[in-house]
Amino acid sequence: MTQTIIFQIDGGLGKNIMATAVLSAIKKAYRKANIIVVTAYPDVFIANPNVNKVLNPQQTNGIYAKNIINKQAKAFIADPYHHSDFITESKHLLEIWCDMYGVKYNGELPELFISKSEKQYFAPFYKLDKPILAIHPNGGAIGQPLKYSW
Repeated sequence: MTQTIIFQIDGGLGKNIMATAVLSAIKKAYRKANIIVVTAYPDVFIANPNVNKVLNPQQTNGIYAKNIINKQAKAFIADPYHHSDFITESKHLLEIWCDMYGVKYNGELPELFISKSEKQYFAPFYKLDKPILAIHPNGGAIGQPLKYSW
């Protein structure tokens, strides 16, 4: 029976993009695993070759029971921002996140995979010979008092 890994990311877009590096490390450690990502930002993972299925949190009804009850699953749901090594700035976020799941961190970096339909849709807007740089200088939840979050 193939092992299933449920990787849930609770947080904003930036955290989800960072999570793509952790996902890569998870896939290296569990090459044959069926990986399900649960996130509020499914578009970050839809074209990612390390993912078998992407769900938003509202689609998880029964997913944990279905996959965990047979004991062939691992649930990676812990939040690295609450870890003492992150709070004390003792380790890099990605290293902490991998350590929390018992996965070796080998310097993986965040990656975005653009789907064929996304490329086709946006191609007319970006006819450039140069790469595009995207910057996300601010973050945080909608409705927070400050327009940024460290």
